[in-house]
Amino acid sequence: MWLLSILLLIQAPEAVDTPTYYLDEIVVYGELAPYGLSARFTLKPESLGLEGLSLEEALLTFSGFHYTVGRKGRPIPSLRGFPERNLLVMVDGVPVQSPYDGSIDLSSIPVFNAERVQILGGTLASLFSPNAMGGVINIVTRRPGPHPTVGGWISADLSGAKSHIFLSERLGSLGLSLSCGVEGSRGFYLSRNFREDINEDGRLRENSDFFRKSLSLKVDERHDRNAFALSFYLLDYPRGIPPQTDIGRPRYWRFNVWRDGLVSISVSRRCGSGTFGLDVYEHFHLDVLDSYDDSTYSTQTEPYAFRSRFRDLSKGANFKGNFLWGGFLLRGGLYLREDLHREKNESEGWSSYRSTTFSVPMGFEFPLRGGLFLTVGSGIHVGKLRETTLSIDPLLGFSAEIGEAAARLVLSRRTRFPTLKELYSEYLGRCTPNPDLGPESSLNAEVSISLKKGAVYVNSSLYLSELRDMIERKRVGVDSTGRKIYQMKNVGRARIRGLEINAGQRIGSTLKLGLSLTLLSAVELDDTRLWVPMPHRPSYRLTLTALAKLRRGFAASFRGNLTGPFRDPDGEEISSRFLADVGLRKEAGPLTLSLEADNLFDLCYFYEKGFPGPGRRVRFEIAIKGFGH
Repeated sequence: MWLLSILLLIQAPEAVDTPTYYLDEIVVYGELAPYGLSARFTLKPESLGLEGLSLEEALLTFSGFHYTVGRKGRPIPSLRGFPERNLLVMVDGVPVQSPYDGSIDLSSIPVFNAERVQILGGTLASLFSPNAMGGVINIVTRRPGPHPTVGGWISADLSGAKSHIFLSERLGSLGLSLSCGVEGSRGFYLSRNFREDINEDGRLRENSDFFRKSLSLKVDERHDRNAFALSFYLLDYPRGIPPQTDIGRPRYWRFNVWRDGLVSISVSRRCGSGTFGLDVYEHFHLDVLDSYDDSTYSTQTEPYAFRSRFRDLSKGANFKGNFLWGGFLLRGGLYLREDLHREKNESEGWSSYRSTTFSVPMGFEFPLRGGLFLTVGSGIHVGKLRETTLSIDPLLGFSAEIGEAAARLVLSRRTRFPTLKELYSEYLGRCTPNPDLGPESSLNAEVSISLKKGAVYVNSSLYLSELRDMIERKRVGVDSTGRKIYQMKNVGRARIRGLEINAGQRIGSTLKLGLSLTLLSAVELDDTRLWVPMPHRPSYRLTLTALAKLRRGFAASFRGNLTGPFRDPDGEEISSRFLADVGLRKEAGPLTLSLEADNLFDLCYFYEKGFPGPGRRVRFEIAIKGFGH
């Protein structure tokens, strides 16, 4: 994590002069600066030695990104104040979020298999699917290099160990890459300053163990103008879910089965000054969630104990293309996706829900005078849930470049269709389905400025989003027994304002410094017509990093992250915290040896009330960056 923080913060977004399109480079929109689009950030885990990180840890380096861990025991991300259901997360251009509720377990995506990870801040979301209001995260998996390559990584600490291996071979135009990994942990240790509570003694976190196995395969073939790829990955991830520490009857949950898989085929062709691509994919997920009677996790006799099964399937196709003529750029696409969710509880049979979305994004970009560029675009989205819904999301952008300085202004509208859970779920019998539930929408504006001079660069963005028709649960009456009845309704409003600054500097060849600052105001209008802070949105976050090269192949690093206070979903205020990570590494040929300490000061902090984070963690790593002939 510390190495990512340093190198990412000194890396400015790249500019591409011509619209080169590769089959797995779905985020072409962010690559075509200096046109009037948001800055794109890219990290390359292999070159940075970050194969051992979980995805949410890696993304924490980006300004505007935050995550917390709550009742389901998984990281819950937000980007620029937007929750996970408003984010589009993809692997090789294929969406991988749950079709049921739009959730994504970022810890389930193995970073060691990523060639690069890309982020778009959000103003371009109208040019993707309708459910990308908050931004786009795309994980591009490894592909074979020109030579046979073997790489590996192993890490160990007091609670467990992880190991991964990567193999690749290229025979002429045909390439093959294989990645596999095994991770096991008894759970994570809490800070020594944690005070014993009702359901937690303060040592190894209760029910936080996991065992994760992953396998990824990619076959690709490339010629001068044509490219083809077949990708497959499978993840097996059974695990426990830590209970809330401070309540009398917590949830004793375990995912005894949790499997996720993806199969995709991609083709692309370059025709003159145009490029066209097609992705066809199928993403499947199944899990078994068991709720037990008590902390022994052995019996299920109490009324609140249950076994719930989910089976999800998403399949679709993406067609996209761009064409450059005389400085004018035209790009567009067709995106079709069908989602199927099936679930079963012990007391009921199988129930199933289905939805279909169809999107036609189109963008037109051309130069004006004096280094000024204009972008005009729109996304036309059709969603077939209970009823067919049409949404049109326009985009207008201006940009200007003077030497090594650039300025951008982007205005856009974005839409999110309701999830299958919001439409159909009864929330354990406490909610009445709403067949008239409509989409959420937001109006957005962003101004960004980038400056670069020599070894110093500064990127800054100021943005505003006004959300309308937000989906919220509201009380609609009582039943014959006096129990309250609720229903999901389009009644919410919210306002998100933010400022992001990223800066970096190289001092000679031995020292790199980085700074990332996020200031955020995310509030929603409650029933009393008062603006109140949205949960899980810290008011500020500051990251400072430093990497110093020492003698004889040694390097030392530091990363400090100051996160401001925020509220959890129950309205409890979570205090600010400062986490510091340090590391020392030694390079010896293809080997890199690392000793790292996360949460150096062993701070006791909480993600939500009753959900503490890990204490100090000291781990040893050995990495083989790759060798071949």
